[in-house]
Amino acid sequence: MLIGFGALVVVVGVSITMVLFPRGLRGPETVAQNFFYALLQAPDDAARLRAAAHLDESDDPQTLVEGLSTRIALDFLRTRVVQGAAYNVDVADSRRSAAERYYVVLRVVERAGDDASLTRRFAVTLQKAENGDWRIATLTLIE
Repeated sequence: MLIGFGALVVVVGVSITMVLFPRGLRGPETVAQNFFYALLQAPDDAARLRAAAHLDESDDPQTLVEGLSTRIALDFLRTRVVQGAAYNVDVADSRRSAAERYYVVLRVVERAGDDASLTRRFAVTLQKAENGDWRIATLTLIE
C-alpha cells in the first residue's frame, strides 16, 4: 500500500511539472528568461552568462547582444535596478521559426511605486544545440 501511494505521489508530481513547464526546465522560453536575468544581474560574469545561454567555454556571451540600442536599454534597466526598480519579465510571444530555431519575445515591465510602468520588449533567437539544449543566438531590443 505504501509503495502504491509513493508511486501515485511521483505520478502526480511529474504531471504537475509537465503542466507548469511543458517544454521542461530547459525549454527555449526558460532559457531566454534565464539569460535575460543573468544579463541584468551579472553582466560581467561570463561563466554565469555562458551557463544561462548554454554556450561553450570559448564563446563570448556579450556577442549575443545585438546593437547599441540593446546595450543602452540593458544599461538603463540595470541602473534602474540600482535605484530600486523591480521588473517582471514575461514571455509575450514564442514560436518555432525553423526546425532548429526558436523566437521568443520577452516583455520587461517596470513596476513603479505609483501605477506608472515602463515596458521594453526584447527579441531572443535560440538555436538547438547538438546535445538538444536551446542555445541563445541573439538578443535584440525591439521597443
